[in-house]
Formats: sequence, C-alpha cells, structure tokens
Amino acid sequence: MIELGNLGKKPVCILLEKSPRRWSEHLRRKLSLSYDLICVDAYAIIHRSGYRELSDELNRIIADSSVTAVFFSIDYFYGIDVEFISRINQSVQKVLVTFDDLSLHSFNSITATSCDLVLTADPLSRLKYIEKGIDAVYFPLESSKTIYRNLGREKKIDVLFFGNTKLADRQYYIDFLREKGLKIEVYGEVTNYLEESELVEKICKAHIVLNFSKTGFLGKEKIQESHHRCLWQVKGRIIEVGLCRTVCVSEYSPGIELLYSDAELPTFTSPEECHILLENLLSNDEAREEIANRICRRTLSEYEDIPIMSGVEKALSKNRDKQGQRGTNLIATPYWYRRLRLRVRLQHLTGKVREKIYEIHNEVFRSNGCRNYLNLMLLIDIIAWSVYDQLLKRFLRHS
Repeated sequence: MIELGNLGKKPVCILLEKSPRRWSEHLRRKLSLSYDLICVDAYAIIHRSGYRELSDELNRIIADSSVTAVFFSIDYFYGIDVEFISRINQSVQKVLVTFDDLSLHSFNSITATSCDLVLTADPLSRLKYIEKGIDAVYFPLESSKTIYRNLGREKKIDVLFFGNTKLADRQYYIDFLREKGLKIEVYGEVTNYLEESELVEKICKAHIVLNFSKTGFLGKEKIQESHHRCLWQVKGRIIEVGLCRTVCVSEYSPGIELLYSDAELPTFTSPEECHILLENLLSNDEAREEIANRICRRTLSEYEDIPIMSGVEKALSKNRDKQGQRGTNLIATPYWYRRLRLRVRLQHLTGKVREKIYEIHNEVFRSNGCRNYLNLMLLIDIIAWSVYDQLLKRFLRHS
C-alpha cells in the first residue's frame, strides 16, 4: 500500500516499512515533523510482483514526487539488503531505521553501508556504527510530548510496572519485592498491547515506575546474538515515564550511562538493591520530586520527538555531500548474509517462478569477484534448503 498525503512545503520523504504495525504511527508522527511523508508497504508490493517491482516503484515515486530522502524501517526483513538499497536512486539520502539493533547489528551494519545515516533506538549501537564509519543518531520510538505528558494526577500507586512479566527474570523481581512488603501494581501482563491514554493515566498516578533492562531469553533467530542467554538494553519505557514527570527506577544497562545520570535515573543490579532503592524513595517525597523534575527536563530537552528530529536533520545536512562514500568501508558481503537474503526472498516469492529464477541467477551466477566455490556452495545450499522447505510446508499442511 502506498500512501501519498497532501504534500506541502516540507521536503518529501518515503518511509518504507515491511508492513504497517501498531507502533508505525509513532514513527510516522516523528518523521512528519520534518517531512511530507509517503508511506510504502514493502511486503504488499513484493507479494504481488517481487523485489524488482518494489525498487522500480520506489524509484518512480522519487522521480515523480521530488523525494529527498528514503527511510528504511525493515527490522527482521532480510530481503531488503545492502544491494537493494544501493539500487535506489542515488540522488536521495538513505536512512536505515532500526528499533532492535541489539539483536540485528551484525546484519544491519552491512545493510547500513548503503545508507547515509542510521537511526537506532540503542545508544550503544549508535557508537558501534560510528566505529565502522557510519553516521548514526539515537532515535527512540515512543517519545512524543503530545502523548506522554504530566496529567497532574494524584499519586495513588506506590510502584508501577507495565509490560510483559514473562521476559527474563521480571516475575522473580516482582515476587521478591512483594514478599518484602512493597505494593507493586502490574499493568499489561494479560496483553502485550497497552492502550496509550490508559497507560499515561497509570504512569501519572504512580509514585515510581519500575523498569527492567534484560531482554527476553534469546532464541534461535538466524543472526541474533543467541550465544548469550540475554542482553541488557535501554528500554523505551524510561522516556515515556520521564515525559510524564514521574520517577523511574531502572535495572542497570550500559546504554543508560549515555543518556541519564544516576540523579535523573536511579539504577539497581539486583533484587536486594532494587528493594532498598524503592523503600528509600517511597519514604522521601522531596527526593522523588527532585528526581522526577530532573528526568523530565532531560527527556524533554534531548529525547522528545522535536529535539530528536532536529538531530536527524542536522546529521543529514552534514552528510549531504558524502553520498559518494557509501559502501567504501565494506570489503565484501559475507556468505551468511547472502544466504539469508536469498532464502528470505525465495520464501516471499511463493508461486512466482520467474522471480525466483531471477533471484537465484542474480545471486549465484553474479560476476562481481565472488569466489566460485562460494557460489557453488550457495547453489547447493539453496537447492537443499528449498527441498526441505517444501517438505516442511507439506508436512505442516497435513499434520
């Protein structure tokens, strides 16, 4: 689906998403502060006509609508890769948007070499991109002061946690704190989706909001860091709470140090530390008020949508004359990356024999200096995998 809004005086950009998600509105709202937005649903076009048609459609829109930038929001959509992005009109600025780079950095850092800028919700991954010569900006998702704001409600909840209690050891923490006599209210454990207006009401009625930093125990996603049980990451919950001028107490993660001081965001590393910290703050109204004011000031001035988009505009303005340097730091596309890209593309092209043949030929029989034995390995791998994939689908249909 392509959405062409009422294009006005702002510069025009394309937002390419795999398909619209519940949280897409946050991203669109943020980009709309600086751009007139044309939204493109990648999967709908691929499902209908294939990847070549998608790139042709993007280039047509760029030519017809004077587009200046394309934002690629494609987490876990491995078919849109470094070469796909490089085939998009070279006159526009290209921006990779990722909200799960903690898991996807090994793939994204290759894809990003075709881009002028990366927007990442992980402050540590921002530094990892810069280390590789790719400019990056910290870019939280849910950070609008029009949604998350101080409603001035009476504080009736001692400690609030909102979100999924089944991830990592969250339930253990909550049970431990309750056994110690603390009143912990949990919101959203029945459903993964939290209605925004109700959530803001809850935050504004809480003395303290509790944040956990561990990811869920990592599974066997094809490219994520599954050799560790979990990772410690910065959660968007912190910014949502800060905008509501409410105290947030967070499990430590290294990325927090890049965003907030301990005077703005107190942290803990164990259930015992968490218990002591919560008890001290619940018994000290003045300390809570000071912390709430500090985190609100910091969040509004640096991490709310308006300053974030100001930083994006500044970064793109700085990189406007560097488009010829895209990809210069990438030696070669690794075998695992090529294999994953091809497998995913073939899965997306069910029933499109011509497009499948094109993708296999383009990948396996390319003449761009790839070693012949790797191409042969890739061909054998794809044949074996295709047979397995078809047998698995038949088994699942008849089971």
